[in-house]
Amino acid sequence: MRLTELIANALTHYFCKDNLKTFVVVPMDWEQLSMSNEKGPDEPFPVETNKNKKKSKPGMTGYLEKLIPSKAIIDIVLKEDFDGDGLEEALVAYTELIPFPPETSVVWLKSEGAELRHIVLLPEPGRMDAHSGIFDNAVAADTDNDGLPELVLSLSADNGHYISVSVYDWKNGGPVSAWKSEEPCYLGSMDVADIDNDGVFEIIIDSGIMEGKEILALEEAGYHMRKSCFYKWDGNSYAESVHEVRMPYLSYNSAVLFLEYLWRQDYKKAYEMVLMPAFMGLDGLDDCSLGGFKKYAGKHIRPVLRRNLSKGRLVPSEPYDNFCLFGGFYDDISVELVNRRGKIFIQSLGIHKKF
Repeated sequence: MRLTELIANALTHYFCKDNLKTFVVVPMDWEQLSMSNEKGPDEPFPVETNKNKKKSKPGMTGYLEKLIPSKAIIDIVLKEDFDGDGLEEALVAYTELIPFPPETSVVWLKSEGAELRHIVLLPEPGRMDAHSGIFDNAVAADTDNDGLPELVLSLSADNGHYISVSVYDWKNGGPVSAWKSEEPCYLGSMDVADIDNDGVFEIIIDSGIMEGKEILALEEAGYHMRKSCFYKWDGNSYAESVHEVRMPYLSYNSAVLFLEYLWRQDYKKAYEMVLMPAFMGLDGLDDCSLGGFKKYAGKHIRPVLRRNLSKGRLVPSEPYDNFCLFGGFYDDISVELVNRRGKIFIQSLGIHKKF
């Protein structure tokens, strides 16, 4: 979690924006302001320009130092040719923690000869919905195969528990909102990557899911099972597809599912996840069939799960690529995993008595 989120989350458990307007400041002329409350889906964000009338530090740095409040936290600085004119522009995100509530602003700064002009992307006028929040991550990448980078931005809300993702494109000389994720992502993270090596980046969004609640104390632990999706441009919009969860969460998901299958006595699914005969040790040399596995699990594993779950749910510790640990009232349960030909298998399960 970023420093901005840590400080802001200490101040508030939710974020709201009341009666906000977008203020576009005329370069070096603070007597002129432009306010906009409405913007069509494909209309550029509002902008005003004027000549430099006041002395200041030259270039983009001096301009932004006058624009950004002195106590604001700079979240990210990007420099890219967003509008395709052959010149790089600056894009800066910053967060003001005071006054309350915290608020993130995103500005795009462009040089036009001797002039500089900027456009405010965030905060959007009067916006207070699932796509409100403070800065989480931002990436500049070509996601729609037009040869120019878009801005992929994620905002964090509800004490860092949810993120929302937006894409901004550049049309008619200015940024426009091109796409937004349908709903906030629980314990989410955002990244981009060229998954299929076609030269166009896909947007990857990971999020937590509430699987495993039969056996896990999810309210006490920061680790939840995770899912991953990627969004690829199909010529009209960003189409969703399933993406493989990254390590160590791929192993963690497998370990939780394995324990849950055993608890539900779904031995067939659990059996398909284990590496035989290694999982059963010497007991697996003579009989590593489904029947043998069921007998082994019923004798050695199910009683341990029953004993600990009678006192409360298991608490997961930090997962690793090949090892996951779950704490019970009486025992710690360790699950070792191994990758075989691109597939994760359960190699062994250990029981560690606490007393």
